[in-house]
Amino acid sequence: MARKQKGYARAVDYDLDEALDDLGKKRPRRLENKLVMVPSLVFMGRTQPGDVTDEGISYRIPEEFVEWVFPDDAPRHLYPFVSDPVHGFTCGDVADVRYLGFESLAQSGKEMFYDEAGFDEPGSRPATRAAFKAIYDKFGAMRPLVVRLADDDSFAEVTYRFLDQSIGASERFLWSYAANFRRLGLPFLETALTTVADHRPLARCLAGGRGRLLNVLSQRDPDAMKAVASAVSRPGYLAMLYAMKAASEEQRNDVLGQMMDPGRIKRMTVGDRMVDGIWIGSGKAEAQPYADAPDEITSLIATGLLSADIDQESLGISDLGEQLLSILPPACDDPDWRLSLFQPDGFLPATRTAKADDWIMRFFAELKSVDVE
Repeated sequence: MARKQKGYARAVDYDLDEALDDLGKKRPRRLENKLVMVPSLVFMGRTQPGDVTDEGISYRIPEEFVEWVFPDDAPRHLYPFVSDPVHGFTCGDVADVRYLGFESLAQSGKEMFYDEAGFDEPGSRPATRAAFKAIYDKFGAMRPLVVRLADDDSFAEVTYRFLDQSIGASERFLWSYAANFRRLGLPFLETALTTVADHRPLARCLAGGRGRLLNVLSQRDPDAMKAVASAVSRPGYLAMLYAMKAASEEQRNDVLGQMMDPGRIKRMTVGDRMVDGIWIGSGKAEAQPYADAPDEITSLIATGLLSADIDQESLGISDLGEQLLSILPPACDDPDWRLSLFQPDGFLPATRTAKADDWIMRFFAELKSVDVE
């Protein structure tokens, strides 16, 4: 059940819990009596659907198949709230037939496998585990769950509780943040999300694939806007804007140089809050590695909150960014949000679920206090 904002009762017909439940039950319309999964075609040198075996089905990088869905039609007075995540399908309302037929899976009593062997990208593990959990929730029922994590030598059957505790709190926090930001935060970005800028000259200079990301996030067609909404609805988006604001002009300009250097972009320094790939925040909490800085900087440039000048080799807060910062409540600047909730491995432990819920409710109550509608 969703935890909602306390307040006086209103005569409305919208039931948030029912809306979330309905979203979670949605299935694509089937074609040729099959439901589709489109997994990653390449994973560590292996190709799909080679993981389909007589012993079960193993998913590789399954986040390409599922996506978060939100009750965007919920009235504003129900916000903020927190809830476990709700997943939909990237194929939309209609599924084509490719690789795996879920009709057979739905009727099968075989186990489901999750295998991280050879996966040496710790920053991506929360996403892949979360996507597998979503698929298991939708199709696994009570099937045996067999897991080999990145640090394990062999497969082992685990309980659903293990899967839920290993990822549930992280996904709950990030989904709840996104759900609330879409309703309470996006109105602040109305100008940024309707302004089109040509960032192609800069995109050609960015390292680590961020040029392609910048080009995608700079578009304003419906497909691109889906990616833009996802990019800005992450806690690191505003946190990085505040980090850039706290940096000196020289430090901000150096960020642009790092974004164009294939070596430095992997271990970025952003003012005093992030040094050599480590998020330090205020310095009052234990520092942690943070790999998302290049993506957050790219998103801020694409949405016009940061202004880059290649010729001048400068990167600064734009007028639009300054305007946003001037109207956001001071309490929204929390440099230690990640350090106080997440572990260095990128996961939020289940024991901190209540603390994370409280953070969401406080943060978005502050954001809601500024009415931009």
